[in-house]
Amino acid sequence: MKYKFYNKTKATIFHSIIGRALTTIALVLVCLPVMVTAQVLNTESFDGSFPSSGWSTSGSTNYLFVTNSGINPVQSPHSGSGELQWQSYNAPNGATAGLISPTIDWAYRGGNTPTVSFWLYRDVTGYNSAAYDLEGVNVYANSPGNGATLLGFVPRRGGASATGAYLVSGVATTTTSGWYQYTFNIPSSYNGSDNTIAFDFYSQYGNNTFIDDIQYVSYPNPVSLTVNPQTTCTGNPVSITNACTSPNAAYYVLYFYFVFYQCLPVFLSALFIIKTY
Repeated sequence: MKYKFYNKTKATIFHSIIGRALTTIALVLVCLPVMVTAQVLNTESFDGSFPSSGWSTSGSTNYLFVTNSGINPVQSPHSGSGELQWQSYNAPNGATAGLISPTIDWAYRGGNTPTVSFWLYRDVTGYNSAAYDLEGVNVYANSPGNGATLLGFVPRRGGASATGAYLVSGVATTTTSGWYQYTFNIPSSYNGSDNTIAFDFYSQYGNNTFIDDIQYVSYPNPVSLTVNPQTTCTGNPVSITNACTSPNAAYYVLYFYFVFYQCLPVFLSALFIIKTY
């Protein structure tokens, strides 16, 4: 990806007391990158084919599917035309099914903490006793080096408590049926490029479980820019090339360009903001 910028800087020229005309103007371009973090927000809203590209399923997958309207209980997607239904109303007690994300790159997370969030429909209309406390979804972070770490559990029934060592937001219990958002932090040990997030659904033969609008943050290889030429004259183009090969890159990058006018007591600076996808 290439960007071309043309120098359109205006300067006030101070002439010497003898009125000598100064005609030679040299523009020196110095590129000073600030600290760059490549943060990408990924979403899955279940409005298209299932599983969508990169996602996979496991276990009792015949009970895990996309629907545009729910029954047992009657409800609607949180957004868009679709939602994911775990048919725990029909799945036998103890049945499980998994939904696994595409590979997630956290290699450049640095001091940042990636998160995963989703909306789950909490239900108080039926099967809302302690016998159904385990019905819902367990959320895991996975990688070859770390294995699986349980981030937390969100139950279907409103009277059971959402729990987890990495749960950072979301109501624990509720007395009102509806959509509730839950967010989990990703442990710092997951700092490679080959991670996944797994949603493990569990049935206790109660009401159906619904999930929608999954979001997770990745930190792929940051942007790498090259400038050509390093020195140019007023009016000539400068090419800035993004050498990053990450397929999911999305960055806000700030670069400073300092302009020097030779033989003139003028110093100017300009700031460009570059956004790439």
